[in-house]
Amino acid sequence: MAAEEEILAAKKDMSERQFRQEFLATFETYENRVAWSSNKEQNVVDLPQDIDTAIIHVGMDFNVNPATATVAVKLNDDAMLQIDELNIYSSNTDEICDEILNRYPRSKIFVYPYPAGHQRKTSANGNTDIKILENRGFIVKAPRRHDAVKDRINAANARLKNAEGVVNYLITKNCKHTIESLDKHTFKEGTGIPDKDSGYDHMFDALSYKLAFLYPIKKAQNNQNQPVRWGVAVS
Repeated sequence: MAAEEEILAAKKDMSERQFRQEFLATFETYENRVAWSSNKEQNVVDLPQDIDTAIIHVGMDFNVNPATATVAVKLNDDAMLQIDELNIYSSNTDEICDEILNRYPRSKIFVYPYPAGHQRKTSANGNTDIKILENRGFIVKAPRRHDAVKDRINAANARLKNAEGVVNYLITKNCKHTIESLDKHTFKEGTGIPDKDSGYDHMFDALSYKLAFLYPIKKAQNNQNQPVRWGVAVS
């Protein structure tokens, strides 16, 4: 791929900060917020009256306090609208499945969970979290291994607003926990390590598992000393 084509493609699937760092060779200090590309004015919208929920896409973070999920629909090939969220305390995977099916009984449901759910077991009969999802009729999309945290964060920020200034992930105002997570989830001071102690990480994680799977930042082949884009390769 020619350098100009590579740069144009990078602008579409990188956040502005990542693009500046990797293509303009600027030194980017860690901004405190993990979701640095988001703000309420650009990403938060009113809930439309008519939403087609025939197909929904659920990002899920397996927890007990709280069990969390973000529910979105595709607006087109590039853009999504988050219409709902689940934030349930003292819960488990079976219960969050019950609630999703209660809210969306007629929907075809794709779930993008925490990858370690292939091993994590929360049910009395020893099923893994991902096996529970599959047994409940959900279509599970999860990599067999973790993406690098940096790649997942970059993928989410590129959807929230890319380097061209295009917003491809919108959130309706009723998703209060998600909005709060994007606003308050931070890195540990002076690092690129997300702070897991504040409690604001769960909704961002649920959102980013989905976005990183659907819209990974592609890794370019670089044989001519052209800019290289960080991220996960598409299988």
